[in-house]
Amino acid sequence: VVGAGLARALPPVWLAQPELDDNVPAEITDAFVRAYEKAGGRLERERFPGARHGFIGRAGADTDRCIGLMRDFIGRELGRAKS
Repeated sequence: VVGAGLARALPPVWLAQPELDDNVPAEITDAFVRAYEKAGGRLERERFPGARHGFIGRAGADTDRCIGLMRDFIGRELGRAKS
């Protein structure tokens, strides 16, 4: 949809990319990021070295970091919406 120019709205996106994701290879994520930004969307991507797909479902430092970064992103975006 984004790559084909069919997106009507491009909300801000926060994206977690685990390095060892077997379900969504980095090439697919990279292509999405390029298309989204080319279409004018704002996107923040955070990479998680050594992490696998679904890592956020397990307790650990990467999960804590991921949740913290998501909270920060949502807080910033809510602040923009109020401005």
